[in-house]
Amino acid sequence: MSDRDVVTREITEMLPVPLDEDGFRARGKELTKLDEETREIREELKELKREAAAKIGVLRERGHELITEMKQAAAMELVRVLVTWDYSAGEVIKNRMDTGEVIDRRAMTAEERQPELLPETVEG
Repeated sequence: MSDRDVVTREITEMLPVPLDEDGFRARGKELTKLDEETREIREELKELKREAAAKIGVLRERGHELITEMKQAAAMELVRVLVTWDYSAGEVIKNRMDTGEVIDRRAMTAEERQPELLPETVEG
């Protein structure tokens, strides 16, 4: 047998090695740290679930609003309104500025009939 018939090489492999006292201590510390991190992640997960549930609630509420608007074929939006205090008729009248429609007509209150409490004219 020649040197060419036998080849040796040093390698490394994962094999069981008995733990000494330091090895046990190090693994115990690491295990404690893993438990702490696991608890922290579980708490984060609980908070994320609460936040997600709140967001889902908002989305569902908006979905219900959209369905209602579609069923009624109308949506609530801000519309400019002209308020008229008619002192000769003793009425307050509200008209939509986009359509001219009268949306409210009522008798003036006692306070509104007092000239010194006249509402300011609002331009805009």
